[in-house]
Formats: sequence, structure tokens, C-alpha cells
Amino acid sequence: MPHSKKGVIMEKGIYAGSFDPPTNAHFWIIEEATKAFNLHILIANNPKKQSLLPNDVKVSLIENHLKQNKLNAHVSVLPNIFVGEYAMDNNIKYFIRGIRNNTDLEYEQDMVSFNYDYELTTICFLPPGDLVNISSSAVKNIIGVYNWRSAILDYVCATQPCTAVSDAIEEQYYKNRFTKLLQRCVLPEYLMSDDLFDQEYKAIKSAYSQTHRQYHTIAHIKSCLNEFELIKDRLQEPDIVELALWYHDFVYNPKSQTNEYDSATHLRIAGYLDTHIQKLVCSYIGYTNHKHEVPLNDVQYLLDIDMSGLALVPPECYEQEIAAEYIPVFGQKKYRAGRIKFLKSLLAKKHIYKTEFFRNKYETIARENIKQNLKTLKPKAKRINS
Repeated sequence: MPHSKKGVIMEKGIYAGSFDPPTNAHFWIIEEATKAFNLHILIANNPKKQSLLPNDVKVSLIENHLKQNKLNAHVSVLPNIFVGEYAMDNNIKYFIRGIRNNTDLEYEQDMVSFNYDYELTTICFLPPGDLVNISSSAVKNIIGVYNWRSAILDYVCATQPCTAVSDAIEEQYYKNRFTKLLQRCVLPEYLMSDDLFDQEYKAIKSAYSQTHRQYHTIAHIKSCLNEFELIKDRLQEPDIVELALWYHDFVYNPKSQTNEYDSATHLRIAGYLDTHIQKLVCSYIGYTNHKHEVPLNDVQYLLDIDMSGLALVPPECYEQEIAAEYIPVFGQKKYRAGRIKFLKSLLAKKHIYKTEFFRNKYETIARENIKQNLKTLKPKAKRINS
């Protein structure tokens, strides 16, 4: 039965696409189409494209947008049939499309005769100027570059909460990235083991989500990987460095002196890495205790990335997170004394960062941050009443 809106009978319409990911342009078309149609939104798989988001995530994101904006529409995944066949099975007469440019228009003109065979009338919506260049492909082209997360918000932030789509994209991006990295590094017999890749990613997420962690979380790893993107072309073994970044804080106990060794031990016990790769990754992780001379260029970049948090702005956030990990274990007085000693030792060095790249990028701001944090850490003098 046609949908009724304020007493007006509304015809059914289909809006189909891969929605991978759903963008502001998609959401605009949905909002406009629901004003005129009883809308069926269909998630269709494009065999020519590798999907970024799973279909259930796409459905959830679009349903959340509908709910937040009080829109009525039906969202589902298109079965393995033509859109026209779905339309005939559900007595739908209108096919909703978005037109951004002449290429889109020519494509839709070619499809009109095909849709006509299913008695479908094509209705085209032209997005406003600020949305006309937004596409899922444009979003995918941004993903992975330096600071990509903030860059895509202009493309996918139409829904509330604002970060829902970008959160989903980020989660799937890092899972895919981690899986592809492992596939390049495992022994041949593990290449087809999807369970292994899923289990290891879950283990990573679980380890970095432990409640005692405030700074050494998955956010720290993502920040490290963001810095890694800037220097990976300078490395001899970029996969080794990246894998070391993923696992260097896998085990983290503020009381322990063997966190790096224990993190590497996880990989030794797991035994799925190529022998040469395992040896190098475990060696690189060992250097992240920052207590040894570093002869290798790749390791120097690794350690500089790990220390990039010293240049975070505002600096007090970084210090607060570190303090939240250590004070419950050592108490405020002992923590403060140890932290002051550590920060002063950094200032005493000729260079905090080992590579010219990171010296130019972060040395000055890191030193300023340390000086500011030292002022905060020094206990205030007690006032003596006369």
C-alpha cells in the first residue's frame, strides 16, 4: 500500500547504490526523496569495486541517519537480483538517482531504456553546489593519507552524531590495513587463514583497550601510523617498522621493566610470521624501551614516531594521560619525581629526535611542551603565614 504523508498518498521509489561509504550527498538525496516518495534504500554490491564497509554497517549508518532526522524510509541489502526485478516484485515504479555532472547524466541516459523494461521511471536529483563533488570514491581516495580522519569529515558529517560514519570508516580501514600487513608478513601456510587475521586484530584491540591504559591505547597506535605515512618511503623495511608499531605496546604494565620484551614474546609464541620478519620485528620492538644505542635508520624513525606524543598540543593532555597510568600504581609523589627526572633527561640531550625529519618537525615544540609540563609538575611552594 502506498505510504501516506499528511493525507497525501506517496508512491514507492527506489534509491540504490553501494553507499561505500554513505556521504553527505547520499544523505541529501535521501532527505529530498523522502519528501516525495515512500523510499526504499537498497545497498547494492558493485562487483567492480572492493567494498570498504560491510553491508550491515552501511545499513546501520543509514538507519541511524533516518532516525536522527526523523525520516521514513526502508533500508535493506539488495538480494542477488537486478534492481528492476526488486522493483517489480515490490510494485515500485520510480528509480531515484543523483546527478553530479555530465558523466552521471550520460550514464543515467544509457540506463533509461534498461529501466524502462522494468516499467521504472528515473527521477534525478541534482545536489547543491557544496555537495556536487562529493562521492564515495572521493572519500576512499583520501583515506590513509596524513590526517585523513579530519579531512573526510567535510564529506561524511551530515548525520548525528557527527563522527558516526567516519568512526565506521576508521575501524574498517585499520582492520583492513592490519590484515593486509599480516598477509605480507606471515608464513605461506597462514596466507589463507582469515581466522588468524581476525583473531590477531581482536587481540590488538583487546590489549590496547585495557582499562589501566590512558595514553598507551589504540589511539596512540593510530597516531603512530599517521606519522608513519609521512616517512614510510624513507625506510628500507617499511613493513617491519609498521608491524613493530602495531605491537610495540601490546603488553603494557607501568610496574614492569620488560614490557617491550613481553610484547615481542607474543609474536614469538604465535609463530605465524616469516622467520626473518619475526626476528627483525621483535628486535625493533626491543629498541622501543629507548635505552639502547640505535644503529639502524629504520629503528631511528620507529623511535621518533613513538616519541611524537611529546609534541602533542595541548601538552597537558599528554601528561594527564601518562599521569593517569602511573599515579594509581606509584602514588603522586613518586610519579612526579620520576617524571621530572625523565623530562629533564630529555632536555639535556642534544637532540630528542634521532632523525633530521622529526627534528625539523617536532624538536622545538617538544622542548617547549616539556618545559611547560615541568612547571606543572613542580610542587607548589607552601605559603608561610607571618
